[in-house]
Amino acid sequence: MEPNELSFSIKEAQDNFGLGPIHDAFLTAATELMRGATVLAAAPPSESKWAFALVAGQILECSLKAFLAKKTGLPENELRRKFGHDLSELWAQAANLDLPIGDMPQWAETLNASTFVPSIFDTRRRSTSWFSPTLPKPNRRYEI
Repeated sequence: MEPNELSFSIKEAQDNFGLGPIHDAFLTAATELMRGATVLAAAPPSESKWAFALVAGQILECSLKAFLAKKTGLPENELRRKFGHDLSELWAQAANLDLPIGDMPQWAETLNASTFVPSIFDTRRRSTSWFSPTLPKPNRRYEI
């Protein structure tokens, strides 16, 4: 068997999370997370199903928040306070604002109701979760 070889290069690029509108930041986060979902979808389900589910939940949350931010003009802090990470509430509000999405899919309902990662979905904690499309402030500790 021949050894595998891997090479790559890293280029410093402009940060995707600039000071633009918050709906753009949420949409950019969802788009960037799709790359990770694509990689996870190609892996065997036994090795990737929970990671894929979490990334899919993040993509859904960021996409719905992008729509709501654009449609309502709510700032990020108000979106976080009002909806947290509640996919059902985000889905319902987006549907109420005429996003043609139909009923929430079962996988999203299951993920929303899951308790296997309570520290990530618990919005009562005073920490920034990994769902945030904004960059953390320097010299500040974040819990996940």
